[in-house]
Amino acid sequence: MEYEVAFKFCVVIVILQGVTTDVKVTVPEAVGADLGKSLLIPCTATHDGKSLESLSFMLQWFSRTDTPEWKRLVYVSKLTKDIGKRMDVSEDFTLHIFNMSFSDVGSYLCQLSVVDHGTIHAPSKAHIFSAPTTPEIVIESKLSASETTQKVGVCTSKDAYPKAFVKWHQNGKALPEQQVQNVWTRQKNQLWSLESVLTHQITRKDDNTRFHCQLVYNMSGANFGWPPKEHNINSTSVNIVVHYPATEAMLHVQGHALEGHVVTLECSTDGNPQPLYSEFYRILDDGSRLHLANGREGNRLLLYNASRDDSGEYACSAAGLSNLQATTDLHVHYIDKPILSHREEIPAKLGTSLVVHCNAKSSTTPKYAWKKEGIGMAGQVVSLESTLHIKNASYKDSGNYTCESVLDIPELRTSTSVVIIIEGPPVVQGNRESCTVWKADLVLQCHVLGFPKPHIVWDHKGAVEEHWLKSQSLMKSNLSINSAGPLNITCNASNALGMDSRTFYLQMKCQNYEVLIIAMAVAFLFILLLTILITIVIYKNKRNNMKASSTSSLRRQSGKETREEDQALNRPRVQTTST
Repeated sequence: MEYEVAFKFCVVIVILQGVTTDVKVTVPEAVGADLGKSLLIPCTATHDGKSLESLSFMLQWFSRTDTPEWKRLVYVSKLTKDIGKRMDVSEDFTLHIFNMSFSDVGSYLCQLSVVDHGTIHAPSKAHIFSAPTTPEIVIESKLSASETTQKVGVCTSKDAYPKAFVKWHQNGKALPEQQVQNVWTRQKNQLWSLESVLTHQITRKDDNTRFHCQLVYNMSGANFGWPPKEHNINSTSVNIVVHYPATEAMLHVQGHALEGHVVTLECSTDGNPQPLYSEFYRILDDGSRLHLANGREGNRLLLYNASRDDSGEYACSAAGLSNLQATTDLHVHYIDKPILSHREEIPAKLGTSLVVHCNAKSSTTPKYAWKKEGIGMAGQVVSLESTLHIKNASYKDSGNYTCESVLDIPELRTSTSVVIIIEGPPVVQGNRESCTVWKADLVLQCHVLGFPKPHIVWDHKGAVEEHWLKSQSLMKSNLSINSAGPLNITCNASNALGMDSRTFYLQMKCQNYEVLIIAMAVAFLFILLLTILITIVIYKNKRNNMKASSTSSLRRQSGKETREEDQALNRPRVQTTST
């Protein structure tokens, strides 16, 4: 709300009776500023809706703070200016108060005297604000479940102005104001401190819930600091521990119980706090109890290097609560190394079938996987069953096979390996005949599949290096040569079951050998077809010539006979008479 006041008299200095004025002065109803900041009180003056530049005027600002009398702060005319400390007046008559303090809080008056137009004034009120410190929360250390309310915690803050208010929250939900008691205290610096106490009925369900308090306070707003703007600030969130008696005991196993690992059994109750320690027992087959002292640590029993024999029924009782006992069945999981139906090395003849069984003893049904290390394979899964089947065995089936068994518990995993060797005559890898470009320090490679171990002989002298990979039925032989000029070199492989060979044609320049063979075959067929075609053409030409010659001869003979007939017809007839 703004005041537009047109007075016929000056409250403080001048009384002009009988003079009307058409000058108007407008100020905000209230303004505000944060402690230590600047305060602005605008004063807008108009004459018939226009500025006062062409008129003679006198501006004065007055304040009334801690006394009932008005005190002049500012005097400004076109000739003189008198302004108090920490203050200033802008050309639009706005009053600036710097470094705002509590002594500046109160009422202010903007008074304007205009020659021939009288004096008018308009009042405003100045407010101050101070943000409180971050609230600190302290929760009671001993809280017990109860049917009545009890003190839960205290929230404190200071240096607020005006007073701040507190809201308590449990797990983010606001608690009723009736459970909160606030006490404010005025500090020596005139700011407010606050102590807020929360009383609340605590139950077992409140254990480990979180509480925090929230301060709600005002600070200066945007429009010359008024109206004020509401802010809030939260304390840290603190969880509470509720004490309540136990009515039940529990015994459980932590994590997976694995053979060879440390197995932990923990005894606990539904009360709070937990007992300092517990007693543990092994229940034997006859129902008697064996007290277990070794490995006990407070409320836990540790079974070091546990075995499958540790499986069974266990019991515990909480210290001081002998009437609260609990039992549980312990199952120690295990898996033994798989047993195969064949020995570590299995020979199999080329083209036959082979079956290998894998079985692992374990606490639960395991899963199986066969993996192979061999020619072109590195740990590749070839079967997900306990039985490995190989049909129509070939050399590619040679290799090292591993049967891996695993439980649903990843830590329990074991495996056994077997080598399968395929028996058969040597088979040289690659083309049996190939063209190789000759160069110095040439190395020829001859790779042969077969078992028993193939014997490889080169028909050329040179350094030979051999590698026998029994698990893959693979023999590698490398020949290093230094010979100059084109020549042919053959690698001969043999074992008890047969033999094979490969010839390397060393040339100064080589084309693709297979392409060359195909090209030669195509050329041969082309020449053959061309020869047949030429032969047919020659045969046809010869036949045609013979027919033409025969026809001409017949024509010549026919013409001769015709001429003879014509001559005979043209001869004079000779008549003969008989005497």
